[in-house]
Amino acid sequence: MNLQIQGVLIIAILLVVALSGCDEGRTPTSEPYQLPERTLDISEAQWPLSRDQEPNSDISYAQYGPRFLPGGYDFHAGIDLYAPIGTNIYPVLPGEVVQRAEWDGQSTGAGNAITIKHSDSLATSYLHLHTINVRIGERVGLEDVIGTVGETGATYPHLHLGYFVELPNPDVRDERFSRNPLEILPYSDPGEIPYTFMQSGEIVLDLPLQSMTVNSVELIAGKKQEGRLL
Repeated sequence: MNLQIQGVLIIAILLVVALSGCDEGRTPTSEPYQLPERTLDISEAQWPLSRDQEPNSDISYAQYGPRFLPGGYDFHAGIDLYAPIGTNIYPVLPGEVVQRAEWDGQSTGAGNAITIKHSDSLATSYLHLHTINVRIGERVGLEDVIGTVGETGATYPHLHLGYFVELPNPDVRDERFSRNPLEILPYSDPGEIPYTFMQSGEIVLDLPLQSMTVNSVELIAGKKQEGRLL
């Protein structure tokens, strides 16, 4: 009985070896893309228009957070980066395309848009595109053009960049889970803001567009000597 069992085991082993040899010369199938683990290294994050990793590289016209519009109060769940229509757009980080929405040609809102998941907790979205160059399920790297700047669903050409953490459903942009994209983009505080005293009595502040929205400015009186405020 033991000899018969051993004989069966030997035949089974030979059969496995023979079958594995039959795969030689076949074209290997591509493995499904596995997203990085939760602790994604964001040190390689780049600005999506310039592909630059230097601080404050792309021109931002509207920052993240509350704002007042002609229609009333609004919360801006992203930042707006200005560029002419047709400017190439690149992903902030490598990832997988999990959402693609095409504009209906009339409504205001996201317009042509895509969402890219970078890990099991982080995602970015790209709105108002002129063209979409990627498909759902496609893996993209930092060098890939995912679309072009447009004004679909908007009033002027720009890219609305959104950043999300812990989205319950990654293919649905839920602004309740939005965060400021400057948390992952190469960014530095502008530091001291230059100012100019005009003969008319006005004071002109040279505020960088990348700075967070200014809510108030406080002027403190001082002595002026040789054109300087002391």
